[in-house]
Amino acid sequence: MKTLVCGACWTEVFNTEAIQKFWVQESCDFCYTTTWARIAQSAGNACNWCGFLTSILPSPGTPQWPHAWTTTTELSVIMDKAYMVDNTSPRGLNQCQIDFCSEDFLRDWHVELDLFVDDPDDSTGIVTARPLQSRLNSAEAYSQISQWLDQCENHMDCDGVSLYANLPSRLIEVAPADSLSVPRLRSTTGLKGSYLALSYCWGSSQSYVLTTKNLEVLTQELQVKMLPQTVLDAIEVTRTLGFKYLWLDALCIMQDSAEAVARQDMDHELATMDQVYKNATMTIVAACAPSVTDGFLKDRPGSGQSRFDIPCRLGPEQFFVVHIQEHSMYDDMREPINTRAWAFQEELLSPRLLIYASHTLQWQCRTLTCNLGGSYHAPNPSAAPRLPSPQMLLLEGPERNHRRDQLSPNIPHAILQHWLRIVTSYSMRKSSLPSDKLSALSGLAVSYAPIFGPEYLAGIWARSAVQQLCWRGPDSRLFFTRPTQYRAPSWSWAALDGPVYFPSFLQTYNASVCVPYHRFEIVEWQTRLKAPNLPCGEVMAGKLIVTTVLRDATFDPSSSPAIRFDTALSYADPGPIETAQGNSDTAEDNFTRAVRCVAIYRSNRPESPRIGGLLLVESSGHNGLFRRMGSFTANISTFEGYPLDTCGELAQLLGPKVSFANSSAYLATERAYWSLQEADLSPTCIVVPSTAEDVSTTVRTIAGNQGCPFAIKGGGHAPQAGSANIDSGVTIDMTGLTSVTVNGNKTVASVGAGASWLDVYLYLDGLGIAVAGGRNAAVGVGGFTLGGGISYFAPREGWACDNVVNFEIVLASGAIVNANAKVRPDLWRALKGGSNNFGIVTRFDFETFPQGALWGGALTQSINSSDEVFEAFANIASAPQYDPYASLVTGLTFNSTSQQWLIGHLATYTKPVADPPVFEGLLAIEPQLQNTLGFTNLSTLTNEPGLPVQLNSLFYTATYGVSATLLAKILDISNETIYSTYPRVPGGILWSLAFEPLPTQVTKFGPLKGGNSLGTTPGDGNGIVLLLSAFWASTSANAFVQQTAHRIMQKANETARGMGMLHKFVYLNYANQDQNPISTYGRENVANLRATATKYDPRGIFQRQVPGGFKLPV
Repeated sequence: MKTLVCGACWTEVFNTEAIQKFWVQESCDFCYTTTWARIAQSAGNACNWCGFLTSILPSPGTPQWPHAWTTTTELSVIMDKAYMVDNTSPRGLNQCQIDFCSEDFLRDWHVELDLFVDDPDDSTGIVTARPLQSRLNSAEAYSQISQWLDQCENHMDCDGVSLYANLPSRLIEVAPADSLSVPRLRSTTGLKGSYLALSYCWGSSQSYVLTTKNLEVLTQELQVKMLPQTVLDAIEVTRTLGFKYLWLDALCIMQDSAEAVARQDMDHELATMDQVYKNATMTIVAACAPSVTDGFLKDRPGSGQSRFDIPCRLGPEQFFVVHIQEHSMYDDMREPINTRAWAFQEELLSPRLLIYASHTLQWQCRTLTCNLGGSYHAPNPSAAPRLPSPQMLLLEGPERNHRRDQLSPNIPHAILQHWLRIVTSYSMRKSSLPSDKLSALSGLAVSYAPIFGPEYLAGIWARSAVQQLCWRGPDSRLFFTRPTQYRAPSWSWAALDGPVYFPSFLQTYNASVCVPYHRFEIVEWQTRLKAPNLPCGEVMAGKLIVTTVLRDATFDPSSSPAIRFDTALSYADPGPIETAQGNSDTAEDNFTRAVRCVAIYRSNRPESPRIGGLLLVESSGHNGLFRRMGSFTANISTFEGYPLDTCGELAQLLGPKVSFANSSAYLATERAYWSLQEADLSPTCIVVPSTAEDVSTTVRTIAGNQGCPFAIKGGGHAPQAGSANIDSGVTIDMTGLTSVTVNGNKTVASVGAGASWLDVYLYLDGLGIAVAGGRNAAVGVGGFTLGGGISYFAPREGWACDNVVNFEIVLASGAIVNANAKVRPDLWRALKGGSNNFGIVTRFDFETFPQGALWGGALTQSINSSDEVFEAFANIASAPQYDPYASLVTGLTFNSTSQQWLIGHLATYTKPVADPPVFEGLLAIEPQLQNTLGFTNLSTLTNEPGLPVQLNSLFYTATYGVSATLLAKILDISNETIYSTYPRVPGGILWSLAFEPLPTQVTKFGPLKGGNSLGTTPGDGNGIVLLLSAFWASTSANAFVQQTAHRIMQKANETARGMGMLHKFVYLNYANQDQNPISTYGRENVANLRATATKYDPRGIFQRQVPGGFKLPV
């Protein structure tokens, strides 16, 4: 082993405990320092590792050489495990990444490498990939195919292999019973059996095809010498695998379309094309062959990458050899087959694919993708993924939470996205006949008819039509091309050639973000088919009649994307100014002209609500008819007139309680948000009601103008943009309702929805009572309680929402009502965890309990004590009888500027007991860097952190079982992920991992106090709630922080799932915008929440017009 590398690499790298941890532990990177000079010298002395590094690094003096480097610059070489996406195979440590960093850990050079071994057993299953196989027509290859087919039988997501499928009209019998060698065409209508299909590129016209004239001859035998090589190869594969029949279009469908009989045959076969590929046992995909004459069974040339062997240490005397080479991304979109339109549906409809790719043989089924011989396969992240069947999407469990689009309540949003992705991927392909645009997708469309059908009009389903009408090009500078012959009406994507995108709908998981414009309605639409028996095929004409809002405008796409409306809309509209952005579909429309803007959809993104639609111009020679020439988006306020009109009406009704931009009252609300993302939004107006009647007036006014979006602000501590603020809408700031009162016997405290917990505790401390509330003085009462609420008193009082005996709430109708155990108990339960989906709560009536002095504060410890801390924390959290007076939050913070981690605890004991035994383990850990623990009261304790500094912020959460090992792994994952990026972010980033126990007794109080909506039960066992948070000043880092946090949580959850420690519950108050906490409450609770929302808000005002927060799953 030592001879594979130089002496320095052996002692400093490959024979160290640190590199052993890299190979053996799940989350661990490895770093050492060297220089280019030392690398080059060792490479010259036959060191494989240094030789590999010189092959991947730029040479001194070349343009790629980093400007900060010299040959003697100390470089940190950081090896890290590559992130594995879905469908990577085989699973294992088969890919790594190396970063080369000079000063300040800034990444100067990055490379990825593949790892593989001759025998995975030698590496004890750590490295599992094997060398790339290039001999595809071997006995070993056919044996592997048979094994794949046998394994697929047991895949839950795959359809079983049927030996009695309905056979197509004709098949090639590759080995007739009366002849062992000569294939022939056979009529198989009405028969059952099994067969393979072929997907391939014609390349050019074929001479040997089925026609009306040679049908009888071909049923006797096929002239093998006239068959092109791809067909011969497909026959060989079929015969070798033991299958009798093969289907391919050129010989199974009549091709002389000039003959009436042949045209009928073609139409009949096209109508059943979906069944041909669905029923095939496997489809042979000749991916690498640009023409039918090329064939696909030739040996492959290999990767061309230089291979190096290095030693890998598993123990002091245990090593194995691993082969490494620079990673070469296989891009399946470069294969000739993936430019062909007809091949698209062939591959998606087929249950199994044998892909003869340019580098090796691949197997694909609904469950997995893998390479021949177990070589490494990493899917191209930029390529269109292999999509599951729509039937499988429909059959998946409720945890997928398929949202339903607003126009068609029967269609899950995930399946709508699925179809739009199909159109986008398909539009990037070409067909030799432009008229085939719709026909080449017809088989796939037919398979979707049970979901979207029955009306399919030139590539667009009548149901969910709005989303499909809003297609556009990838870039305003790239135009579609128009075919010379009519192919589809202008409103269909099939009318033009070029990549089609649906950006507003594909980029969101939440179906409510983009919804049909409330004034848009399809009155009539129709198409005239070329062949009546092909409802998804070619069309001869089409028309669409709609009612909506139209605005005349002037558009010159050649100079600017700005659209100028010709007339003012209302007193709020300043007139003909640039208020919208447009795109021209084709170059021939790229000049100044009058257009009509037709509003079709509304984007409810809180940070940028927009109206979107089509640009129309009058058709030449067709008086009164229009054609699509492009698309547009516009600000809601400038297109529709609301919410400025709504704000004007509110100002007349509520006077100075309504403020507009730049006023002192408006700015005071904007400065009160915790996160910059919220403060950066600019509502059209802000309403600060002081009574429930003011809230009622506001809601009735907004609801009367359907479409005006609004947000509700309490304490403003949620980090996501739009949670409690909105652009171009109305923000209702509840901080005018902050009263705190108690009843005569001090058993109930009534709290205004805009109060902070400091307001509450300052009042109640003097009375010797308390409520189960927040642990930070600045947090608002409203959002905290409606999201569940974890308090100091959770182990003995339950969730904060469990302690609300009555809600005063303004419904969508404007009615001011109460919800409690006796009056509207369904609404009472729904509000306990159901967030802002039912109305605006104006008052919370909390059950109180006696409370005097307590013991608590902050304790800070070194990161070097993390293992001891995690053990002590786990001992506290896992106790069968959790101390009901104990509250603990253990946080680990990382400052990207100082590059330091720190451990801090917020420990509280809600009785006046110093150093309680429950915290004995934590208090014994040394050193203690800071300790403020002592006797105090609620208002002082919760105010200890002080007021928040307004920064960009982010939350992410999960709930886990109790395990010190898991906590250590999450710290490793976070450390590894944060360090692997080394961003230079002005002002730095403060990362935090906060863990808090969720003992079983917290969940017992819900049923005892009338029930809640959270879905947590004692059966879940003791748990831990993780809050991952980040705080930073530079807005330019927003996307990076979100991506990094997502990666940390994804890895943490995968690790917890592998340990059996991932709980389903997602705590709403800590959830990220990418999470869907309400869906984790359980099917029954979600159904009750939906029923309650429908009952008290039948028009869906709080679902449609309040885009912020977490909406109810549908």
